[in-house]
Amino acid sequence: GSGGLLLFDKGNYPEGMREGETIVTYRSPEHAADQVKALLAAPESRQAIARSGYEMVSTRYSKAKQWQRFQALVEQLS
Repeated sequence: GSGGLLLFDKGNYPEGMREGETIVTYRSPEHAADQVKALLAAPESRQAIARSGYEMVSTRYSKAKQWQRFQALVEQLS
């Protein structure tokens, strides 16, 4: 995570990515534009979602966590 707010099309995302808490989603190009306008008008909310997203990615998907998951997978295959 770079610390920026993540704006995605509506869909299924990995555990921890929650609409309005750690990410923001849109349903159509028009809705994307509306979401961007709303986020630009609400800097505190935008920054809070971005910060929560960064913290979630940094803890759940850190390089150390990825390495642990990889090692566990290798052990299962051995």
